[in-house]
Amino acid sequence: MTMKKLLLGLSAVALAVSQGAAAAPATPSIDVYGSNNLQFSKIQLAMETTSGYNQMVQYKDAADISIQFNQWSGTTGDTYNIYFDGVKVASGAISGSQTLAKFNYAQGGRYQVEVEACDATGCSRSAPAELIVADTDGAHLPPLTMNVDPNNKTFNTDPNTVVGTYFVEWGIYGRKFTVDNIPVDNLTHIIYGFIPICGPNESVKSVGGNSFNALKTACQGMPDYEVVIHDPWAAYQKSFPQAGHEYSSPIKVTMP
Repeated sequence: MTMKKLLLGLSAVALAVSQGAAAAPATPSIDVYGSNNLQFSKIQLAMETTSGYNQMVQYKDAADISIQFNQWSGTTGDTYNIYFDGVKVASGAISGSQTLAKFNYAQGGRYQVEVEACDATGCSRSAPAELIVADTDGAHLPPLTMNVDPNNKTFNTDPNTVVGTYFVEWGIYGRKFTVDNIPVDNLTHIIYGFIPICGPNESVKSVGGNSFNALKTACQGMPDYEVVIHDPWAAYQKSFPQAGHEYSSPIKVTMP
């Protein structure tokens, strides 16, 4: 072997080693199952109780997010970045071949989440996955497919006219009238019926039946003149399959 060939061979080996050393970290893989199926919520509900509203519903300013990602081979890198729709929302130190990123996030919605692993040589980013943060404003929900009775024809309404209705929560029982049945094209306002007010309520007491007892139960631990949910089963415990709303929906996170 000539000196020239030897030098060329050594140069090739050195280049290969240099390229290997400069490789970016292994691409992270999001562990969906280990990340609560990427479904989180700002609301916690007690699904198996009929206690007071205060005990059944807890609302947090931000959802607790836990995203687990794996890097089973190669260099893991030093730090990670979490992106929602391309915007960095969290960062931290990589702990090994499996890292659990924990942070809080306040804005409800549906996001494409990506995990990025970085070190001095560069960064590698995971494939995107859909993540849901449930909130009371419904920002996490896809558009509802309507199922309106064809007898409810759409008509033109004067823009200065208020056309309202109220939707009673008990209508989902015997009548089986759910939100997707409302002819919303013809309405400007929908009033939800009914939200009771805690405190002395002689009008409800005079109705008879179980209404007043239900009010007292819902108002446990609440000051007078606060509003509560009168029928929790109709309002949020019952599933709403028309909207893909099941017992495991993210807004139905069960309290520990």
